[in-house]
Amino acid sequence: MAVTVFAVSNLSFVSGDEVTIVVFYIRTLVDFAGVLILSVQHEQLREAALHSELAAMDNVLHRQYEQYKQSKENIRLINRRYHELKMQIAAIRAERDKVKQDAALAEMGGDIHRYEAENKTGNPVLDTLLTAKSMYCQQHGINLTCVADGTLLNF
Repeated sequence: MAVTVFAVSNLSFVSGDEVTIVVFYIRTLVDFAGVLILSVQHEQLREAALHSELAAMDNVLHRQYEQYKQSKENIRLINRRYHELKMQIAAIRAERDKVKQDAALAEMGGDIHRYEAENKTGNPVLDTLLTAKSMYCQQHGINLTCVADGTLLNF
């Protein structure tokens, strides 16, 4: 297409006297400069698109890394609570006083309830997200209230 435009705009100046040859050279120079400017602009647009795509990929990878860190922290927390519950069960089994044993079981039940999936909306993705947020809020002393499908969920 560039060759066609060049030929149409400049071929009439090829034959003729010295002035038309000078006009031909000037128009040819302007045409080549225009092609060069368009090429540079196209390259800049391509580079901007690549930078945008790179930023999007970096954002995705960063979010995945944050999810990995949160998952690792949750696994550590669960393992710690598992070990503590094991010790509590051993202590409860060793307890001979039925009142103290019942109080210890009630306390352990409360601990288990605090770490179980509290959100049963029927949507497994929403349940997982809300449970993760709830655990984060519990770890950092934040009160969380959420509304899902018009229903108030308290944590």
